[in-house]
Amino acid sequence: MNPKLGSKVTINEVAERAGVSKTTVSRYINGKYESMSVATRENLEMIIRELDYRPSKTAQRLKADKTGIVGCVIADIRSSFSTNLVKGINDVCAARDYQVLFANTDNDPINEQKSIVSLLDNKLDGLIVNTTGSNDEFLIDLDAQGVPIVMADRYLENDQILDIVTSTNYVSSFECVKFLKDQGYDKVYFVSQTMGNNRNRLIRHQAYCDAMQSYFGMDGNTSSYFICGEDCDGEENQVLDILKDIQAQNEHNNVCIFAVNGTVLLELVKTMKENDYQIGKDFGLCGFDDWEWASLIDPGITTIRQDTYMTGVLSANILIDRIENKDNGDKRLVELPTEIIKRNSTTILE
Repeated sequence: MNPKLGSKVTINEVAERAGVSKTTVSRYINGKYESMSVATRENLEMIIRELDYRPSKTAQRLKADKTGIVGCVIADIRSSFSTNLVKGINDVCAARDYQVLFANTDNDPINEQKSIVSLLDNKLDGLIVNTTGSNDEFLIDLDAQGVPIVMADRYLENDQILDIVTSTNYVSSFECVKFLKDQGYDKVYFVSQTMGNNRNRLIRHQAYCDAMQSYFGMDGNTSSYFICGEDCDGEENQVLDILKDIQAQNEHNNVCIFAVNGTVLLELVKTMKENDYQIGKDFGLCGFDDWEWASLIDPGITTIRQDTYMTGVLSANILIDRIENKDNGDKRLVELPTEIIKRNSTTILE
């Protein structure tokens, strides 16, 4: 039976029921009884039987065999962000003699879980996961069973449980709002897909709200818009309604729109161009992700540049170090710095 697909019981629940640590349960599962009392062993045997806990056989198999293969699960392979992330991962793995098996989940939590289980059936040495944000317990349970896992870009709710490589999401968003204030804007609006369990979006939105209060004395929640639809395809009417609403509220104000990521930023640019809005005059515009098109589209779009290639490089290196027992220390949270790339979309035109 696959972990969490057929059974809701996790290693955490076994540990809590037995009054022992997850490490103790993991040692019991893997037959490491040294320094473990007979009473503890018998108690764990009874609880595991009562709860019908079934540890992942593929996870256990990883401990005994090394294959030189790692899995990489990507939320949306179509984006430029993912292209650079995957290149960083692949370059490191090739240099360190590892092969990579990739899976794309289309931001679907069910697909993500199925993809991970399918990859583990290939006897992988470890996983890099660009998560949907809805499978935290599943991933934590695999980690507790001994599967090396590194989170690439997107956090778990508890960011210290697994290794994570990401960007300075909070600081970068906060500083971007300050930058827009310094540019002379009267108000900044925030546009995102729905938050869901996506920690990056939640963190960026919180930073935006905090900065709006600090620099504009405004409640950012009242100037935030959320688009239904993960990839924004076919959501032109929603985006156009947002633009019309913002414009109606600000006949005499200079306003800028801050997009949570490159997908939303591109949809805003497309909708503005298709409806004859003038970027820089009708609205200022900026957002996360410095994708190639941002410098090519007139008048040039201001962005927050993330080093997504390096995110992939570090994710792969950390994972392989864990696999090869070169890093047995505490879980790592690595936040890479970003850079505001100023272009004319945030220059106020009269």
